[in-house]
Formats: sequence, C-alpha cells, structure tokens
Amino acid sequence: MARGATKEAVPRVALVYLAVMIISWAGNWPLMKLALGQVPPLVFVLFRLIGGLVLIAPALVVTRQPLLPVRGERSSLFWVGQLQVAGFLICSIIGLAIVPAGRAIVLAYTMPLWAIPIGLFLWPEPPGRAPLIGAAIGFAGLVLFMNPGLVDWGDGRILAGNILLLLAAIFWAWDPASIAGIHGVRHSGFRPSGSSRSASPRSERLC
Repeated sequence: MARGATKEAVPRVALVYLAVMIISWAGNWPLMKLALGQVPPLVFVLFRLIGGLVLIAPALVVTRQPLLPVRGERSSLFWVGQLQVAGFLICSIIGLAIVPAGRAIVLAYTMPLWAIPIGLFLWPEPPGRAPLIGAAIGFAGLVLFMNPGLVDWGDGRILAGNILLLLAAIFWAWDPASIAGIHGVRHSGFRPSGSSRSASPRSERLC
C-alpha cells in the first residue's frame, strides 16, 4: 500500500456482526454451564457435534459442495479436527463443569497467547516486537487473573479444571491456521510471507 493511501473504513455492519459474536460467545458459556447440570460433559459435546452435522450437511447438499474434504486437505483437516475441535471441546467442557463460567471463558480464550510460543517452535522466523510485548503483557495478566494466592492448591479437582481449560486453549492454538494467521504465514504450504523457503520440517508434522 502506498504511504499516502488511506485505510478503508470498516463498514458499520461489520461492527454489528462483531458485537453480536462477542455477546453470543460470552453468553454461550453461562448457558453451557447450566446445561451441564442436566447432561454429562461428554454427552453434551456429542449432542453439539450431532446438531452441527444435522445443520451443516443439508446446507452442503443444497449448495452442491462435497460432504467430505477434498484430496490434499484431509491430513491437515484431520489434525485440525483432533486438536481444535475434539481437543478443545472435550477439555473445555470438562473444565467448565468444574470451574465457574466467568473464569472458564477467560482461560479457554487465552489461545492467542499460546499460539506465539508454539509458532516459535514451528517456524524459525520470530514474530515482531509488538506481538512479543503483547504476549508478555497477556501472560502477566493471566497470572494476575489466576491469582495463585487464592487458589486452593490442595484441591485436585479445581486444579484439574483450570489445567484442562488451559490445555483446551493450547489445543486450539496448535491449529496451524491460527498460528499461521498470527505469524503472517500463508495457509498454503505454511510459508512465511515474502519468503521463498519451504516450510520448517517441524511445521510439516501438522500437514
């Protein structure tokens, strides 16, 4: 973009969509907490996935899109499904059954913080200074929010709930697409933007 060029204004409808998403995501966790009083965590996850399948499959048929992933994408989607979908849903819902909803949602959505150190492991190119500073501030805020002085370290159930929620965030962060977006990496081949080098061997483990 030229130095004198002006940034395009964000459409107001996009801000409305963003507000709806924030409110719905925030309100979803207390509702799930209430539902867990009636249904076991893993059964609840199963109902969520079946409900999603019932809604998405007909939409794919109507729009004449394939029900199964196309060749070349199946391996990546498999790992995304295992980590971001299965890992996140299972760990987060069990943690939510133990931990209050307000605390659970903050811990589960620490995904961007974990994506940066995971990305440093997968790609040798470090992120810019701003993401590192932001991550440091974020981790400091996480420690303050956890407030180790108020945690009952002798209650294994509470500790397990908090650990499961953090593990859910790490599983979500391990999704190659999430890491690629934070590190400015192209989705195809996961090559760093502007680089002619191939992806790191470590990143190819997820492809």
